[in-house]
Amino acid sequence: MQIEKLAVSVAFFYRKDKLEFLSQVLSNLHIFAKNVQVYIFTNTSDKREHYTIEQCFHQHDNIKYTILVPKLLGHPFFLTWSHKDIFRQLVRVDPTITYYMYLEDDILLTKENIEYYLEGESRLHHKVFFPSFVRYEITSDGVMYAIDVMKKQIFHAMGKIQYSDDYYYVNFSYPYQGMYLLNSRLMNEYFSSCADNPDYKTYWGIREQNTAVILFHHVPTGFKSRNLVGCIYQDNTIKFDPRCLIHHLPNNYVNNDGWLSQIYTVDELIIP
Repeated sequence: MQIEKLAVSVAFFYRKDKLEFLSQVLSNLHIFAKNVQVYIFTNTSDKREHYTIEQCFHQHDNIKYTILVPKLLGHPFFLTWSHKDIFRQLVRVDPTITYYMYLEDDILLTKENIEYYLEGESRLHHKVFFPSFVRYEITSDGVMYAIDVMKKQIFHAMGKIQYSDDYYYVNFSYPYQGMYLLNSRLMNEYFSSCADNPDYKTYWGIREQNTAVILFHHVPTGFKSRNLVGCIYQDNTIKFDPRCLIHHLPNNYVNNDGWLSQIYTVDELIIP
């Protein structure tokens, strides 16, 4: 499975020390779709700094990019919202774009992540749900921690959809993932809804709320949101589908003792 045409937005608040992460994030985009259009939204107008951003791109025939500097943000936190006007216009005028992705500048996705998403989307197509990812960081000794869910989840109490004898799609109490990937139909739903507004009620901060899109819009009874994570449940043990895991490259949470004490490894987050 491969996406035909993908529009990608990346918010990059310019910092020289983050260029390495941005380069890694951009390095895989060409394998996600047959055609990829990337929009980098940044706060800097410095042409020399734009040049360093351009150096993060890798030359591929199927990828094009544009660097944009939003005007009249009002507050730096609104940088993450700047791409919505572009996406809204593309949804209206370019039906050849089949998927839309927003990424933070330090979240690495892989081909396996995209395959997981497309597979899950086909499995959930008759529902209002869509697949979700779990951000992780890794310690120096190789232990992977889920960084966004601060409480252990009890499998039998979670909203879920059973796909097969041992495969489930489960709903977290805190469904943040730092990005989104939606097909054109769901983006149309988003832009036609009241969720397309920074004032739309969520319990997230303004920067994070940008990624909520339709997560909290028309949520079925028994669920916290519309995005579900793939898990394998066998022999009273539950494991994430490894393809749902996306790497938060800085690993800054696991290197903070205070934060590390509040999060769980990917293997212990869900209690069977």
